[in-house]
Amino acid sequence: MSIYQKYPKRFFDIVLCAFALIVLSPLFLITATAIKISSPGPVFYSSERAGLHKKPFRFYKFRSMLQTNNDKGMFVADADRVFTVGKIIRRLKIDELPQLLNVVKGDMSIVGPRPMVASAVDQLYTGKYVKVADVRPVLRVQQVYTITR
Repeated sequence: MSIYQKYPKRFFDIVLCAFALIVLSPLFLITATAIKISSPGPVFYSSERAGLHKKPFRFYKFRSMLQTNNDKGMFVADADRVFTVGKIIRRLKIDELPQLLNVVKGDMSIVGPRPMVASAVDQLYTGKYVKVADVRPVLRVQQVYTITR
């Protein structure tokens, strides 16, 4: 069995995401520059997520929120922490693009479940949902909400 027959999904993920990273590299550069100019702190936000077989990995996004609390050190709601460039990149879903790096690294896939916060996996993956941890988490660039009545 050839590598293409044995691992077609992984091969597709690498080829598609590598191409997307090359094509989107100017957008990455523009976004990173805009974030750095408009807000102090790092360009990327990362958190620990659970991947294939609940293995933890670093999940990357462009940072769209301020990292500080208010003047008195009190917690500030997420909606109040989003800065101007952050609002734009969130609206256009540009903040999700660094996840292409996670796909190339093998932490995520283009098709699969959304990665869960590593600390919440054992609470959320119970019963019939335990099988969700047996596949690579998915890259999400656009989220679709459906309302059923």
